[in-house]
Amino acid sequence: MKSFIKSEINAAIEKTKQEFTETTDFVQSENKDIKASLSVVETYISELEKENCNFLKNITSLQNRLVSMEKVSWSCNVEIQAVPEKRNENVLPISL
Repeated sequence: MKSFIKSEINAAIEKTKQEFTETTDFVQSENKDIKASLSVVETYISELEKENCNFLKNITSLQNRLVSMEKVSWSCNVEIQAVPEKRNENVLPISL
């Protein structure tokens, strides 16, 4: 009787060991997959950050150019005050 109980306990222990091994192997496999996915995502984020930095530099450059162009544009304007306006007046022929 003792040997039967002992063999049953050993069989249960072996079954539990096998199930535990399968579970840890599965978890390890999933962990490897997650690490691989994380690596891909980190690379993608790094590329996006570089692209974003380049866009910000371009935006700054374009803003500076726009400010310069606006200054040049305003420096060529002439404003005349205290001259009466007529309705539907076309001022283009006058300025030429």
